[in-house]
Parts: sequence; structure tokens; C-alpha cells
Amino acid sequence: MDREIQRTIDELLMRYRLEPDLKDIYVEGITDSKILSRALERIEPSDIAIYEIETVYIPSKELTEQGIENNNRGRVIYLAGAIEEQLAPATASVACVVDLDLDLVLQRPRFCGCLVHTDYTSMEMYAFEESTLSSFLAFMVNKKADARTLLSQFALILQDLFSVRATNEKLGWALRSVDFEKSLAFKKGAISFDIADYIKRYLSKNSKLSDLHIFTNERSAISARFSPDPRQQIHGHDYLDLLSWYIRQVDAKMSGASSAALSRGLFAFMDMDKFIASVFFRRILGQLQVQTQLGDPTVVATGS
Repeated sequence: MDREIQRTIDELLMRYRLEPDLKDIYVEGITDSKILSRALERIEPSDIAIYEIETVYIPSKELTEQGIENNNRGRVIYLAGAIEEQLAPATASVACVVDLDLDLVLQRPRFCGCLVHTDYTSMEMYAFEESTLSSFLAFMVNKKADARTLLSQFALILQDLFSVRATNEKLGWALRSVDFEKSLAFKKGAISFDIADYIKRYLSKNSKLSDLHIFTNERSAISARFSPDPRQQIHGHDYLDLLSWYIRQVDAKMSGASSAALSRGLFAFMDMDKFIASVFFRRILGQLQVQTQLGDPTVVATGS
């Protein structure tokens, strides 16, 4: 984004000191913004503004010095820390929203009053449920699908992929990704995933195949900590990529469909009533000190 239309953190802090009644939400990107906008349209009041983090100028150097990831999620986390440090909790009603990502699985909690994590690894996981997927598939491929069975198959594959991501992060190897579709197969309506083949290709590409035993042992330890709810250990982009691959298998006319295009359609069918009732959304309202018929959200406004 053009530097001239970005606000600095100092400018934001001054803004909240001068206008303490503002109610602002900062998010990682446009998808988060659109989903939250839809949810906020359903409640009162309507004086809540949503900003993508790219509207704030945060030098990469600042992130590096604090050991924060140099991406949009890291920038939101950095902003939350700056607000927490410089402003009293009652001074500004600001919610900095980030994906939970790997933090739960890798046991690295981040505590900050205005930082609100999704309930699951990412915003995409609020669309990882039966009614949303069933409606989406009926519309996209004009075919009735057993969404419950499909989600069960997806969950097994996606959790395997997540365990690989988490292992790479835990070991600090910074491995380059490989295409997981090459390890997928679709036969008689069932999806199979050769995780052993995927890991070998993954390590080979990064000249780490000799360390297969180290990787395998760490992955097993991480997988043992997985939650019974698969949405706690599925990467949102992997879900969209797998869904895109599946649609291409069942409908040849959709061969050119991209994950990005499909995601827009999927979110259009998301159950907003369930989303509005989520602990995550209530935390946001609590941080913004908004009272609604959902009840008093301040009791869960912990920022965790």
C-alpha cells in the first residue's frame, strides 16, 4: 500500500487518545474484513469500523527486533502490543484480530488485552461445517454430496498436512512447500492421501531426507497433542486447496476453478448465525465494549 495513505502507530495512538469512543477492528486481510462486516451488519450499533492491517505503517525491522513473524498476522500482533503498552485498557476500544494458526498446537500463547484470536486455526474454519459445505457444493457442482462424510475425509488429510507445517515450524527448518495434490487419489468417491510419499517429497526438495527420523518423531509428538476438534489443527488455505481439488475431480467443467474464487463462494454460504454466536465474535464485541442481545460479551473479552 502507498505509504502516504498509511497511518503510523503514533498517529493511531494519538487518534485513540483524542477520540476514546472510537470502536475499531484491525484484521489481517480482506477475507477477514468481509466476514466480520457481514456479521456486524446483523447487530447494533453500527459504528464499528474495520481496517486491514496494511493501512498501518509497521516497518519490517520492528517485527524482526521483537521476534514477530514478518507478515500481516505479525503486524496485527505488533499493533496490539503497541496499543496495550501505550494506552490504558479503558482508553481505546480496539480489537486486533488474528488467526490462532499454530499457536495452540505449538503451545505458544500470546496474551494481550486487545488481541483476539479466532476459536480455530483460521477464519476459514468457520466454514468447515456440514451445512455450509453441503449448500456450497449443491450450488457449485449441482450435485448432492454427503458433506459429513466428505468433511471426515478432509479432516484426516488436512490434519496430516497441518502436522507437517507445525513440525517444520517447531524444528525451525524453514522448508519450502511441495504440492500435496501429487499425493492425493480419488477413486469411487473416496479420497486417499499418501502422507509418507508427501513427507519424502517434502524433505527431498529441501535436502533433508537424511533427517527423516527427526522429522517423523517430532511430527508424532505434535500430532499426539491434537484436539478432538479438527478445526484446531487445519490450515485454512489447505482446506480451500483441497476443496478446489475435490471439485475438479467431480466436475470437469470446474477444471479452471481457483482456490481464491471458490473461497469467495464458500464464505457466501457460511452460517452467520453460528458465527455471531461464536466465542470469538463475542470476544470482539467484549473488547469493543458492545452490549447486544447475545449477552454480556465482556466476560470472554480476554484477548486469548
